[in-house]
Amino acid sequence: MSSTSRTHSRPRGRLSQGGSHPDAVTDISQSAERDDSRADVANLANAVASLTQQVADLQAVVVALKPHPETPASVKTTPEDVDRTSELDDAPQLNHDHVVQDVSWFEEVADSTSKTKATPFVPNLWMQQIASASQMDIFDGDTRKWPTFIANFRALVHETIRSDAQRMAVLGQLVSLRLRSGFSGLLADPAMYREVLRRLHKLYGDPKALAKMNLHDLMSLPPLRSEQSSDLEAFFCKVSGPVSTMKLCGLVHDLHSSALLEHTVSKFTQRLHERWLCYGRGLSCAPTLEIFVECLQTVLSEKMLMTGTMVNSRAATAVK
Repeated sequence: MSSTSRTHSRPRGRLSQGGSHPDAVTDISQSAERDDSRADVANLANAVASLTQQVADLQAVVVALKPHPETPASVKTTPEDVDRTSELDDAPQLNHDHVVQDVSWFEEVADSTSKTKATPFVPNLWMQQIASASQMDIFDGDTRKWPTFIANFRALVHETIRSDAQRMAVLGQLVSLRLRSGFSGLLADPAMYREVLRRLHKLYGDPKALAKMNLHDLMSLPPLRSEQSSDLEAFFCKVSGPVSTMKLCGLVHDLHSSALLEHTVSKFTQRLHERWLCYGRGLSCAPTLEIFVECLQTVLSEKMLMTGTMVNSRAATAVK
């Protein structure tokens, strides 16, 4: 018998032996179908992953080809914005080492979209960015909150979302109902995205108005009620907030004002006032409001640590 005959005779022998079991043929067929289905799913998943990667690579190339905006040598502000608003002195001295408020990203109209650093679009990443933006505090028209709001909006919305229509939709959800009603006509038109930001900034981001408000907060600062941790923390926030905002606005002259510092220190308790005098004598430079805030932060940290230690000791004693 030839080798060809022997080759064909073996499968016929197997079939004849299993001929009385038709279920075996069915199982083999179903197993083959499952293998084919798994292969199809795997191929589809690979194709989707490859397509997503290609889209991301293509958008990265497009972004790389776009011209990048030149970093401004200094902040663009109007002549009125550099006027100092302190009620203590009429001589303005702005600190040009600190950025006041960068408004160029929505003030520039021509080809402003192409100058925005965009992130390659990936669905999951975009959803994460929207989720982050949704955690922002609603802006209610409080001038004190404008610097923080516009900084967060730029980082979480403007520089991560691709289109002005999407940016405008998010912006409409991040302002209070009163502001949404007042700007309803503009918020309905994506082409007015930068115009809305300009108007909001003009109303609530004016450096002069912001500085006046924070100076007023310091001048009307209530005395420290006690040296308890909660009272110290509240006092610290009432001082640190205006001081940091004045630094943001570049009001260096006000931050170095000895009269304003003395007025703020006078709100201390007698014991803390004496401690501040000792602290000031050890300085190698003239004390300022910023140094006062650092000293106040040290006092608060010590008090909170002491309070936490006392609470733990009482808890341990109660357990015993």
